[in-house]
Amino acid sequence: MLTFENLKVNLESVCDRVPIFHENTRTFALLPLHHILPLMGSLLAPLYSGGSIILAHSLDPAIMVATMRRHRATILIGVPRLYALLRKAIMDKLTRSPVGRLLFKLSATINRLSVARVLLAPVQRNFGGRLRQMVSGGAPLDRDVARDLTICGFQMLEGYGMTECAPMITFPRPHAVRLGSCGQPCLPDSVRIEEGEVLARGPHVFPGYWKNPDATTAAIIDGWLHTGDLGYLDSDNYLFITGRKKEIIVLPSGKKVNPAELEEKLVTLSPDIKEVAITCQNDLLHALIVPQPGFLDDAPAQQAEHFRWKLLEPYNRAAAPYKKITQLTIVATELPKTRLGKFKRHELGALAVGTFSEDSTPPPDAADLGPAYAAFERFLRTELECPHVAPGSHWEMDLALDSLARLALLVFIERTFGVRLPETVFEEYPNVLALSRHADEQRIFFRDQSASRSRLLKLHSADTPLDLPRSSWIHLFLKICFTGLLRLFFRIRAEGREHIPAQGPCILVANHQSYMDGLFISILLSNAFFRKMHFYAKRKHVTQGFLSWLARNCNVIVVEVGRDVQASLHMMAQALQEGGSLLIFPEGTRSADGELGDFKSTFAALALEMKVPVVPIAISGAYRALPRGKRIPRPLTRIFVRFLPAITGDPAQDEDQLAETVRELIARNLQ
Repeated sequence: MLTFENLKVNLESVCDRVPIFHENTRTFALLPLHHILPLMGSLLAPLYSGGSIILAHSLDPAIMVATMRRHRATILIGVPRLYALLRKAIMDKLTRSPVGRLLFKLSATINRLSVARVLLAPVQRNFGGRLRQMVSGGAPLDRDVARDLTICGFQMLEGYGMTECAPMITFPRPHAVRLGSCGQPCLPDSVRIEEGEVLARGPHVFPGYWKNPDATTAAIIDGWLHTGDLGYLDSDNYLFITGRKKEIIVLPSGKKVNPAELEEKLVTLSPDIKEVAITCQNDLLHALIVPQPGFLDDAPAQQAEHFRWKLLEPYNRAAAPYKKITQLTIVATELPKTRLGKFKRHELGALAVGTFSEDSTPPPDAADLGPAYAAFERFLRTELECPHVAPGSHWEMDLALDSLARLALLVFIERTFGVRLPETVFEEYPNVLALSRHADEQRIFFRDQSASRSRLLKLHSADTPLDLPRSSWIHLFLKICFTGLLRLFFRIRAEGREHIPAQGPCILVANHQSYMDGLFISILLSNAFFRKMHFYAKRKHVTQGFLSWLARNCNVIVVEVGRDVQASLHMMAQALQEGGSLLIFPEGTRSADGELGDFKSTFAALALEMKVPVVPIAISGAYRALPRGKRIPRPLTRIFVRFLPAITGDPAQDEDQLAETVRELIARNLQ
């Protein structure tokens, strides 16, 4: 149970006493708010201090960084796993360049944040140029990760706490950070060390566990909360955490796992186990299994395969993601125990040698694997750092992919094959070869950036033509009618129409401010161009019979969001292939205040695949003409439509870069 007083004390610590948050802080909110750390740091502290909150709408690393850059975040709150990924991405880019390596070494030698931000300014600009502090909590932060990010100009603030303290116990002061330390106590005389264990007290400590007085009594003794963590305070009162007194395993994600709970579960699942112990090796849960005497004694490899598929595989299907066991070791002798029969858990790690075993079925010939499998293998080896990848490698049992790695793989599939797959696909296609073949079968295009970077759009064959909407007499008739009405009702001004290509297809990309945006653009186009232009509409806006007929006869490609996106993309690609053009609003929804939203990169992927130019269009004033929630337009509103110079995608550019280039160009031309 946490009280408002618990929360208030934490807020005062980071907003008034330190302070970390103030009115100019722009906090990037990434972590789920049902955990106390992001609830306090990403939501309540910015609100308390009068700062701003930037909400992450995607866990795609590229979109996350683009969002931080666009909104110029000043502080990021995350877990060690996130910072390890950021560090890897930054260091991969720096080490590829001799200049980058030199500047990194120079920054490390000088060891001053202000200098680092100048020397490595490109790294800073990639995150918006204002990101100064990265706050880490939930689990110990790797010292190498903290050091390298500090050298790059980011101040790493690693705190220590637990949910029972809402959550902070210690936190570093920005002017006095010591790498490896969790800072100093948030309140005077609130932390002490007793027999190596960290104890805490004060108004930030919770009153107790809900309807569990026994657990409360065990946790709070003589007013001191016993954290179960081992550590020490140095002469300057900096706290250093050295381990855990309890047996609880703390994963890099911050999740806590009770190994005894898992051991009891596994023993009930297989009569072939004599004893089993769970430990953590290389940030992964690892099972040490002693088989029953006489069970395949002469075949240790078969023992491993048996427990791998008959025990761990069914267990993992039902277990929570963070409780999945991905590695196992067969132990021939008894596991080390105390005289009381408890595992000596500090000795278990030495026995966890790991077993990586190939699928027992013979792998297909290399010629049968194809380029899709090769792209999967390169991504798994280089980006997700899986050292052992084979066609039959199981996502959990062999590659040990956690939820974040699975998300990265799904993003890779979407970018490489143009198809968005659900997370359940890992259960239906449990190994690398099966999923690579499924992605290849479903693909819209294949962009193997590690190989030839060829852009091959997978369209329907000639014997199965798509039923594209057409432009009939009603299409041009409506344009003529609306041209007179809109020019009479609004004050419309346009410029730059000469930037529309005179010949050949193109993609018109505009910001979205009102339902009338398509009309404002359409009346400014020549009749010949207008007849060849296709629109894109959601099914929910075209439900009635008349509207459906109108869409089919006015070049409107209708899509059921989340269901037939692939078919609609095929239609748009075919329209371009046949010499038509497209009008797309990549924000996907209307702006409530005229501010530009994030751009989805579908149009950019199409432009790169089909090698057609993109014409950005900046619409200003439309949100005032017909605001969201209003049905009656405001007469005589000024509408300004600016057609900007066409952009031809660079073959070396990816869709995210092209989408961001178009967005920034439109943003600079809004009035």
